[in-house]
Amino acid sequence: MAITQDALKKQIAAGKFAPLYCFYGQNIQRIEETVSSLQAALCPSGCSDFDCNSFDAELHTPAEILNAAQTLPLQAARRLVVVKRADTFKAAQWEVFHRYLGKP
Repeated sequence: MAITQDALKKQIAAGKFAPLYCFYGQNIQRIEETVSSLQAALCPSGCSDFDCNSFDAELHTPAEILNAAQTLPLQAARRLVVVKRADTFKAAQWEVFHRYLGKP
């Protein structure tokens, strides 16, 4: 389900988060700002490696990313896993995510 940036800001302000977001487009700065807003809302005292992870799809395997996504957070209520350049994954790599993305 697609939502507008204003709707997402309202969700963040209300503390209501979807289990998964996919941000894409040409405006990388806006995406970075949105991810920072989510990070600040999910980890108000700052994200540690126990609660937030950032991956680059060209450098990390789907297994590494899934391992982080399936690990419970330590100090935050939710874990934040960011995957940059996910568009570089091949079809076979997306298959690894298939079951998890159906019910994150």
